[in-house]
Amino acid sequence: MNSEFWNEQAGDDEMAFLTFPDNPSSSRPAQPQAAAPQPPRPGDEAMSGGTMSSFSPQVFENNSGAQLEQQRALPSQPPTQSPFEASAPTPTPPPQQYQQPRPVPSHNNSPNASTPQQRQMQIQMQQQHNFMCLLEEFMNRNNTPLTERYPVIGGKKMNLFLIYAVMVKFGGFNNVLRSKKIVPVASKFGIPPDNNQLLREFVQMYHKCLLPFELYANTPEGMKELSMRKKQLEQQMQFKQATPTSASHQTPPVFNETKFTPGDQRASEPSPATVESRHATPQQDANFVPDFIRNYVPHQRLLDKVGGHDLKALSAFGEQIDHLKPVFLFVPELGKIDLNALTLSLLSKIDAEVNLALNVLLIVTSDPNLVVPLGECMGLLEALASVGTDTLDMLVSGNLDKRRDRYEDARPEYFKPNKIEEVFEKYSGRLKADKDVEVVVDSFTSKEVGDESQDLEVEESDADVVFEEPPRVDTPASDVDEKPLAPFALPSYVELLEAARAEADDFSGRVYAKTFLDRRLMLVEELNTVSMILRNLSFVNNPHGVSNNNLMAANSSLLNFIYALIAALGTSEGFVFARKKMHLMKDTLMTLANVSHAIELRSTKEAFLVLALCLAFGVPLEPEDEKAGFYVPKFDAGKGKYQLHAIDVLTKVLCGSLNNKKMLSSVLARENLDPEMNSLMQTYDQAKNGDLVVRTMGFFVSALPLHVIYEGIERFNDKLPSCLELLLGSIFVAEVIEDAQFSRNVALRLLSSPELVGTNLFKLAFIFAAIYAKTNHENKLMYIHISGKSMELVNVLLRAAVAHAISAGARDELQTLFSVSKLFPADESILGALMTPSLPPDISVQAVESAKLLVRLQEALSN
Repeated sequence: MNSEFWNEQAGDDEMAFLTFPDNPSSSRPAQPQAAAPQPPRPGDEAMSGGTMSSFSPQVFENNSGAQLEQQRALPSQPPTQSPFEASAPTPTPPPQQYQQPRPVPSHNNSPNASTPQQRQMQIQMQQQHNFMCLLEEFMNRNNTPLTERYPVIGGKKMNLFLIYAVMVKFGGFNNVLRSKKIVPVASKFGIPPDNNQLLREFVQMYHKCLLPFELYANTPEGMKELSMRKKQLEQQMQFKQATPTSASHQTPPVFNETKFTPGDQRASEPSPATVESRHATPQQDANFVPDFIRNYVPHQRLLDKVGGHDLKALSAFGEQIDHLKPVFLFVPELGKIDLNALTLSLLSKIDAEVNLALNVLLIVTSDPNLVVPLGECMGLLEALASVGTDTLDMLVSGNLDKRRDRYEDARPEYFKPNKIEEVFEKYSGRLKADKDVEVVVDSFTSKEVGDESQDLEVEESDADVVFEEPPRVDTPASDVDEKPLAPFALPSYVELLEAARAEADDFSGRVYAKTFLDRRLMLVEELNTVSMILRNLSFVNNPHGVSNNNLMAANSSLLNFIYALIAALGTSEGFVFARKKMHLMKDTLMTLANVSHAIELRSTKEAFLVLALCLAFGVPLEPEDEKAGFYVPKFDAGKGKYQLHAIDVLTKVLCGSLNNKKMLSSVLARENLDPEMNSLMQTYDQAKNGDLVVRTMGFFVSALPLHVIYEGIERFNDKLPSCLELLLGSIFVAEVIEDAQFSRNVALRLLSSPELVGTNLFKLAFIFAAIYAKTNHENKLMYIHISGKSMELVNVLLRAAVAHAISAGARDELQTLFSVSKLFPADESILGALMTPSLPPDISVQAVESAKLLVRLQEALSN
């Protein structure tokens, strides 16, 4: 503890009331004399009326605990008032007691009781007794009982009553610490100012024994309770004083509440006649009935807590602990993990073995310090893909039976069926219905007599009996009606999030059902566990993780499972809950984000499924914005928190290979697709006028904060890699628009929309180019790439719009394109880009291309 904090002294005026005598023995009351009573000391005041500033702690200085207890045990103590509430009125005796005065008992006639110092001692002792009673009750109720009434610090016993009173005088313990008056306060109780260890013990003692009581006494509830308990203690003390001390039946005494001061002490001395009357035997009235019972108040206590404990809070805390308790051990507690044994458990197709293996793998893969080397256990990846595929098939088909029933009917190898079972198996497969069949057999050879077909007689009433199916005749595929494909409608992440919240708020719903009671729920949980394990395996933490990603991207079984899962999420309703479907979509997206750089698309269906999954994580366009002609939705970081990951997946797949670009181009342009894909695309994209291309472009551009470009580039610095990725993907979409044959001018639709995407992209390009040329920013290389790609994206869209308008002979489209505000850069900006030697040639090339497109547009309008 810092000594400067302790050694700062308070003002003398503020600590004047704490002046203790130097001689400890002087604080003890002297033996009073009957003939010559001692004069009172200056500053002594009676405490019967009592406020916090009216008492003086001098008389308790250096008094030991045993002496205080001995003085507290005096036989006669007048009723006093507790010092905790100065505003409480002095209890007043009932009117009857004034109408009928009663004699004062003889035990109050001692000279000691008439001494003001002695009366002050008794009053303070009673105040201390009441305070300790309240303090002990409070601490016991809070399960922190006092270990000792007088704590010892540095060999000196601390009086808690006086310490608490001094702290309250200065505004409380916290105020004393802030005003740095703790040193003079502690020194008055025998703590040396230069001993930091004892000062620290003094502060800790108050913090432990008195601070909770002080804080509670300042609350409205504490004030009310302490006031009530104070009155109860006073009434109990009055009852004790009113009870006769001798065996004789005496009238309960009445104490007149009188404040004694040094000036009126002589006037308060009893006269000889009064003394003689006190020694006389009082005459008891036969008709008098004691009335002190009317003032009796029974002991009361608050019943909001049982034994000082809040049962509701404890119950809620217990439920939280029960929900948070781990189901399985942690990774260090699992011991040795055999991946080969886990692989065999997954391939066993036994529910108990499969669930145990999946849970262990989930714990192992969740630890970032462990990496499962898939190159050394390729069977594990195949087993996970097999389990996921089987579970998905059961959920989609609705056949929720066990994976394998053979283990239930397993027979030993030496088992040989008897003759009766052979006959039963011979005829049990003929009839599908439960009908009785009479068979005539030879009793000696147990063989059937006659032809089987002749002996089996079928009555007319047995027309519903179905015999063995005739041999199938293969028919051409054209003669068989193809089963229509289910409509593909992959829900968006925002829709699933709202549905999951609604499910969680419905306490009567199925979401809180036990999984082991529902077979479908158990399979959904199992599928979710498989997706989480694959997601954890795809994360890169070290070189082994990189090899895991490449192995996962090249595993055909795993890719088949991922694509089948995406297709099932868009066509099947067998996943029960929206939150389960949302978790599966998120896990699949994160897995693809980690392995998409090495994925090679094998069909246009796979390209469509990847595109649909990524678009599902974009923020949807509001209906009123769509009616107003907008196509770029407002990006919401809370709702679209996975949109940047989806952009990362789609851009990596596009940049992965030329084959991937070709597959996605066919999907976006809806060209060169097989009949199955045409039917699937018809359910997802109703028209063929480029709506899917516009939606994809809005998905990319929405993550680019062009609407706040006037505020500066600070909003772009947080997402520079994502900005570059989405610009690459947008350029690819623009090239698809340029090469495809759409029925409308899609590029003009994108450039002339109210968002002014082309204008903002040119502005962003020149801002980043200027920063690159004039500053030495750490991200200047990223700035110049973003600048070049922004100009390239606008030029591709301009080229596509002009070409479509010229080929269609639509002069109005050319005029609309020419009237777009600041769509073409100014001549000064182009000349500045050409004359700046520090700019890369990519910027100059794109600037010249913009000028050429402007000239071409003007020539087309003039013709």
